[in-house]
Amino acid sequence: MPMTLGPSGQVAGWGSIPDGTTIKLTIVDGKLVFVRVMVSHMVGLLWSSTGQVTALKPLVTKADATAMRVNASGWVVGKARKSTSSSANDFAVVWRNGTPTDLGAGAWSDATHVNSAGQVLGLQHITNAKDLTGHAYPKRQPFLWANGKLQALSNFPAGISNMDCVGLSDAAQIPCNGLGFDFDTNTAYLWSNGQYLPLNFPGATSTRLMGITPGGAVHGSVQINGAYRLFIWRAGQFTLMPSDWTYIQAMTDGGLLLVYRDTGQKTPSGDAVTVVEIRSLSGDAFALGHGQCFSLTTGAQVCGVIVDMNNQGQLLVNQGYVPGASVSSTGQVVLTPAL
Repeated sequence: MPMTLGPSGQVAGWGSIPDGTTIKLTIVDGKLVFVRVMVSHMVGLLWSSTGQVTALKPLVTKADATAMRVNASGWVVGKARKSTSSSANDFAVVWRNGTPTDLGAGAWSDATHVNSAGQVLGLQHITNAKDLTGHAYPKRQPFLWANGKLQALSNFPAGISNMDCVGLSDAAQIPCNGLGFDFDTNTAYLWSNGQYLPLNFPGATSTRLMGITPGGAVHGSVQINGAYRLFIWRAGQFTLMPSDWTYIQAMTDGGLLLVYRDTGQKTPSGDAVTVVEIRSLSGDAFALGHGQCFSLTTGAQVCGVIVDMNNQGQLLVNQGYVPGASVSSTGQVVLTPAL
């Protein structure tokens, strides 16, 4: 399952490897019976820009592992288990040349992003966290790993119980959404140089960050006067996006955005009809459709659903899958649109 597209056209994801069969005792029609079932495990995968796939080495043979993202150097981040037990915990890892390194973030941790400098962003579980009344609560805090050292980003602003961080720039800027101890208040922050700096849209009742480009441009959503709007923030300036945009899936430093847009039409069941477009900050629009077909310069066509866009504007497409059509997926392909 390819998930994310790296800056040099590599793709990170995971797959299932069969391990054979086993006999299990189960209930069928109210009776205890022995049945033979298939056994498999998850493995992290890396696809090169030429389509060659590599299975990433697990921490323990046949223990589950999943890959989340890859940088231009081929470093892959994700999580892996240290036991083949179905109840085993996940540990944040980075693969370099296909070999995993446990980042030391402890059990129930995972690595989510990696930048060009080899810095890794992840989340770790804190078992002894206390709320404002001294009661224990499930705390998840971000960490930054670099050069073999893990830095816990634990200096939360007052009143914040958890941080959900959603990206990592090449300068180690990290957009985060802080959750209050009331589990209702949300505040946006940009972590930089050891501090969480508020990044809330002026006049908005709520701000939620969604991602950041390698160069530090942030995109997110806000509530203004009860209306939902998308925005970008770069060079210290906020800019609201058109009101018919419903989601920004990805953004490049060159000003391209992979956007979901509400057409204002409805399906027979009453659902909103959206289209997927590449938009530029200069106002240009390049319609892609969704679950549609892309014409290639060779004259051939590729039909599918867009999964991701990298900072170079390349698209990862789930080839062959068209919603509502009797077509099954035949794999993934990386396309470079001629805009």
